[in-house]
Amino acid sequence: MGTMGKEILTAINKQEGALNDLRTDTESLQETLQAVEERVSSTDIMEKDHQWEPAAESSRNDTSKRRRGLFPGDKPPSDPPSREGTPLPRTPKKPKKAESSTKEDIPKGARAKKPEAFNGKRGQEAKIFLMKMEIYYKDYGTAFDNERKMATFLTNMGEGEASKWAKPLLRKILEEEEHNYLVNWNSLKKAFLLAFSDPMKKEKAIQNINKLVQNGSAQVYVTNFRTLMQELDWDEHALIDTFKKGLKNNVQQELLKATITQDVSDFSLEKWMEVAIRVDDLLFQGRSLGNQSTPQSNGYQGTRRNQTQGKAGKVSPETI
Repeated sequence: MGTMGKEILTAINKQEGALNDLRTDTESLQETLQAVEERVSSTDIMEKDHQWEPAAESSRNDTSKRRRGLFPGDKPPSDPPSREGTPLPRTPKKPKKAESSTKEDIPKGARAKKPEAFNGKRGQEAKIFLMKMEIYYKDYGTAFDNERKMATFLTNMGEGEASKWAKPLLRKILEEEEHNYLVNWNSLKKAFLLAFSDPMKKEKAIQNINKLVQNGSAQVYVTNFRTLMQELDWDEHALIDTFKKGLKNNVQQELLKATITQDVSDFSLEKWMEVAIRVDDLLFQGRSLGNQSTPQSNGYQGTRRNQTQGKAGKVSPETI
């Protein structure tokens, strides 16, 4: 074997020696790791099974009872966390409902329903439809601003004349163009009443209320008078004078007596209507009593008739 062969053999032997040393070191390292794992496992078991002792009253007892590490050089385990300082979990508070100052508090079932589409009839029908829409808007509070009121109103028009009137205004809203009728809700209401009011109805109401007289009970007369007065813009004094003229003569006489016996200057139309109904009822009761009474003898006939007439034709001032 030559010199080169000897050098190669020497190098191989050195490598084999290095591999043996590495193998020995690896085995030692594995044994060390296994020992460490066993130590850690034993420490975990000891910590789980360990029961903490209460704190001693003196520092001497604390020192004697202080826990030591499992092996020399190990750090003693730290004290368990105190539960007294641990904050308790808080239950999340439910957000408060925002208080509403609008009509939104009205139960859904109690709110007014949207009125049926306007049928295009003039006069009283148009006024009733407008009042229903006003109530509908009122129940929903601030949900309807000026623009929404006008749009909802115009889209609630039926076929025919009502639809023809609303169509140009709806186009103005869609194209965002200005119009005198669309300045605000009040402007649209006035335009609607102007378009669908009965121009002759007021004149007819004036004629009918001047012709109206009491033929039956005062209650029926008052109801008819109320219906006609809704079409007029008279002041209250004119309505009171017209109301009194239509009453029966005997009722007018009793009301005239009332003006003499007491101050009626502050009587409203409603008060005069109430008094007229009460007086008419008492006079009717008096007539009924007179028809039921029968004189027992000629000597008492005149006296009895006078008493009956007095009951039928006189109303005490306390009644008014």
